[in-house]
Amino acid sequence: METTRVLYVIVDLPGQEVSKTLADHGLTDYCVSAAAFRTATGAPQLELDGEGKVKLAYSKAGAKSAREMFEKALMLRLEAGDPTVVLGATGKHGLKLLRQLNPALGYQIRLVDFAAPLLAANREQLEWQTLRDAMKEAEKEGVPIREWLEDRMTVNGSDYHVQASQGAIKLLKRRLDKRFPGTISKVIGGETAILDALDRYDNAPWADQEWEALTPEQFFAEVDEPLRFQRARTDSDFGTNDQPLLIIGDVHGDADDLAEILAAHPHSDITLLGDYFDRGPQNVAVFKLLTSQINRLRLLCGNHELALRKALVEGRGMTGGIEQETVTQFAEAGITTEEVQAFIGGLGTYHAVKYRMRKLLMSHAGVEPGLVAEWSAKSVTGLRIALAPTEVFVYGAKAPGTTAYDRDIDMAWTQSEEIDWAVSIHGHRNQFDHTVLSNADREVAAVNLADSNTTTIRYLEIEGKGYALHIRKRFSDQEVVMRGQF
Repeated sequence: METTRVLYVIVDLPGQEVSKTLADHGLTDYCVSAAAFRTATGAPQLELDGEGKVKLAYSKAGAKSAREMFEKALMLRLEAGDPTVVLGATGKHGLKLLRQLNPALGYQIRLVDFAAPLLAANREQLEWQTLRDAMKEAEKEGVPIREWLEDRMTVNGSDYHVQASQGAIKLLKRRLDKRFPGTISKVIGGETAILDALDRYDNAPWADQEWEALTPEQFFAEVDEPLRFQRARTDSDFGTNDQPLLIIGDVHGDADDLAEILAAHPHSDITLLGDYFDRGPQNVAVFKLLTSQINRLRLLCGNHELALRKALVEGRGMTGGIEQETVTQFAEAGITTEEVQAFIGGLGTYHAVKYRMRKLLMSHAGVEPGLVAEWSAKSVTGLRIALAPTEVFVYGAKAPGTTAYDRDIDMAWTQSEEIDWAVSIHGHRNQFDHTVLSNADREVAAVNLADSNTTTIRYLEIEGKGYALHIRKRFSDQEVVMRGQF
């Protein structure tokens, strides 16, 4: 199940200028940078570095305000479900924020380690721990580090006796320059800043968090990856044939019909498109049904699930259309916040599958065909599926001054010349009473599994080249079935 709710955490050493590297890859708009807020809140001033050179620095007076603004900006993006690249979150405060990130937000955290390639080639040649221990011993003895190093400093088995006028730290910096030409010692600078930065890097609790780690190459490959359509599953009961597909639209608190539909399809590959709650009386029963069969279902996120998360998990009140009746039913049934967190956090954003000769793109609200065309292109232009905001899948895109409901997304797919090789299947919006629409070549281009008044539940069966669209009146035996060929 595909999701774009990913938080990429950049791990770097001071002065590596990773932000410039990200900008060169067209990723600036996706980044939240602590350094940018420090620059914005700190008064610029000139000061001397460890070598007596003048450099531009920023006052630390606004450090607390900068950190608070940085954290607020990051949380606004995460609450909106936007994939994000964050710089400057590997310090004490940043790590605390990441560790406390609400699981219901559904984010996968991936560390992108830009520091490792810089260190890997020569780490064994330079004994960092020996140097760190030396500095601690000098401090313990109350001896200036320069004097202590003059008598005792050993690097890689070679003794160095340094004249006081030269300074032991300058020797250390020259040594580092040889190991890391023009990089570490120059970008970090300062007498002990090099060792301090490496000490923080070595002792950061990455392993404790079980976050996935990526190299910079893996990171860029992932975010630049075009939209891929997975091969449909096969089932042993169908030999080498594709497993039949079952795609269910907005459920909206109708557990009776949902249970019957699921029971009638024991061998199907099942995807539900979101909006499981509200507007119907059986919200708790729907929750229990879905969680009891979670291993056989692919569940996408709808706007009502986002609203439920805001109301129950984040305590932001009745926002985004969530109904008080739903919240009350959950509370009376004893469904815990942790259960809601686990459920919503596991919902996907979209599902792209290749079934026989057709490519099917499933989402809650339907995605603009022009976006799909850009995401599918081998040459990335800046719009990437991996970094697409959640709202384009859950709510749909809209023009200024309009709502997504005003957009006839299904007709857009039938008329698109860019994307005539795929089919859009969605729920959420259907102000135009569409069902199955075909393009100029009489091939199916869009299937709408929502209605305009929540009186029916729609589901689509696909097997071989045929399809059957069921439009079932809620809480009754009345059903209309439309059949055709893909």
